[in-house]
Amino acid sequence: MVFPASDFKPRFDDIFYAPDFKPQFGERILSSTVTWVEWNGSQQPGTYNGTVVTTLNFGNYDGPDINSTIYPVRVGYNSYAKYVKAQFSGSFSSISNARVWKSAGEYNTGEGIKFSGSVIMTVPSTTSLSALVPSIPVALPSVNLILAGATTEGWLPRVLDVHSSPGYYSGSRSNLMVFQAQTTSSTPLGSMNVKTISLTYDRS
Repeated sequence: MVFPASDFKPRFDDIFYAPDFKPQFGERILSSTVTWVEWNGSQQPGTYNGTVVTTLNFGNYDGPDINSTIYPVRVGYNSYAKYVKAQFSGSFSSISNARVWKSAGEYNTGEGIKFSGSVIMTVPSTTSLSALVPSIPVALPSVNLILAGATTEGWLPRVLDVHSSPGYYSGSRSNLMVFQAQTTSSTPLGSMNVKTISLTYDRS
């Protein structure tokens, strides 16, 4: 028995704390763009550049931009783990306070999503992630969830980032993140609700 895995619809939010943003003459307006970069198989960040993807759909296949209808997750099993980074481009001095959570989409019975923002990559599989990997928050968390420490590449900027004048880094990437959709034998058959995963960060 199988069900198509929920589509993974990421959303990016820039946080501006000033109620009105009215630049004056001589001020520099900063802008940034965020894309997802994914690693599959035995690829390792730092050795392989990764693949820029437009979706992070879960499924029973280890590959970029998969169609979860063609590669559904079997009831009682897990999706392949997804190893990704957020890549920032544009004009900024720093990116900080990155927070990730499931902002929309209800879970069905027995369904869940695991998430960690500080991991070392292993070959993706359907084996359940370590018990140390928690469930993704279902509300905006109060702390930075993309942490330094376990990854081989730290938070921004990195040595391999492309430097762009005047003094910011375009092409900077976050720490390595991992996601996995999980089901149980009580999960109903059929398509699951679409989930929205949001990434919010501060930019200066």
